[in-house]
Amino acid sequence: MIRQGETPITVVETWRRRVLESGVQALEAHVRDLLDRGGYLRLLAGDYLGITDQRALAPARPGTTGTFDVHLFESQAKSFHLKAYIFHGSFQPFGRAVAYVGSSNLSRSALTER
Repeated sequence: MIRQGETPITVVETWRRRVLESGVQALEAHVRDLLDRGGYLRLLAGDYLGITDQRALAPARPGTTGTFDVHLFESQAKSFHLKAYIFHGSFQPFGRAVAYVGSSNLSRSALTER
């Protein structure tokens, strides 16, 4: 679904319990493609157990025309376990948006091995 040029995705919203630099690097080409086309990426990450890598949340993507909007949910030591993606675009026959709710974190191993 996230492959470049496959579907005209214009907006991606994702909520993650933890975000690691390896996960952002694994999706970097797709994120850059979205932003280069003027798309919008909204990322909500949690700070539960201090696992989220602050470097992964850096919104700067030099040379892109899109928007990368990053928010950190301060869990105050309470579990924050959301894991979902919402893709906006044209998804025939589904309509204008598709949502995926899953169990992987945003890390290379979660994206490639699970």
